[in-house]
Amino acid sequence: MNEYISSGAIIAQILGIVIVIITAIFYNKKSHEKAKKRGSTYITVDLFLMLPWYIGKIIFLLMGISFIILPIFSL
Repeated sequence: MNEYISSGAIIAQILGIVIVIITAIFYNKKSHEKAKKRGSTYITVDLFLMLPWYIGKIIFLLMGISFIILPIFSL
């Protein structure tokens, strides 16, 4: 258990939980359209905003879930 805490896996899992919660609450079609109108100076953000909003939400949710699950398998 001490290895688990000192490895930083718990921090990655907490980060994953935060990503999932914030995405589930705040990321919706309205916020995606608002960001698309505002634009960005980064090409990666522009590419992401070209995706439909539900694909973006799925990407963020999968990223958060991977932050939760992968540290368990890395120990």
